[in-house]
Amino acid sequence: MTIVKAITFIVMIMLILGCSTVKKDSSLEGINMSKLAPNLKLRVKELKSQNDFEEKLRILGKYETISSEELRTKVKECGGEVETVTATIFTARCSVSTISLLSNKDFIKYLELSKKKNLKKLMEEK
Repeated sequence: MTIVKAITFIVMIMLILGCSTVKKDSSLEGINMSKLAPNLKLRVKELKSQNDFEEKLRILGKYETISSEELRTKVKECGGEVETVTATIFTARCSVSTISLLSNKDFIKYLELSKKKNLKKLMEEK
């Protein structure tokens, strides 16, 4: 029985030491990553590695608890330009710095890179 306890203790110590040595990705520090889609995380990481914090990205976001006018004002205060707004979805042009600020706002629920769609082609497919 003591051998089992000793092995369990050693395994737990190894797990604790292993977890504490995991290298943290500091290139995305300050950004609430849980609110970013994988495509936006990747693009933000690329731009930060190039020290390009001001390139404007087209993003699609989900928001709640504020009006569309409040959203426009708050995004502008963070440095972004809102293009379209519906009841819970918006599109905007934002820099990495702006995305970082927005990701930490309570009213922002999700952000992703906008995808270019050819409307004419979409209409022809229907």
